[in-house]
Amino acid sequence: MVHVAIIPITSDVSAGSDVTLPEPYPDIDTLVSAVAFKKVDIVHEACGATGAVYSSATTLGSPINGATLLSVVSETPSTGQVSKKDSRTITVGDAYSAGEFILIVYIAQNEYPGF
Repeated sequence: MVHVAIIPITSDVSAGSDVTLPEPYPDIDTLVSAVAFKKVDIVHEACGATGAVYSSATTLGSPINGATLLSVVSETPSTGQVSKKDSRTITVGDAYSAGEFILIVYIAQNEYPGF
């Protein structure tokens, strides 16, 4: 069975760091895909260019622009990549700040897709 897990980043981590799959998610057998959700500062273009104060009538963009599909690799990950280290740990190729999170799709140990 395919599982989806949200891994919250609870403190700043640097590129090449390990991040642990929280309980109660089952152990990882195969990492299928991952998406990083990073904080994005949304500034109205005109306000950012001029330093003007934001007006409630100004339209802002969407924070979903902070979502990035990560490549799953078997070796040490670099920028934009992630790898499975062991059944409860992934290694990230980018730095992350507290409050950000990574969503992973994976097949759990002792389970098979479609069953």
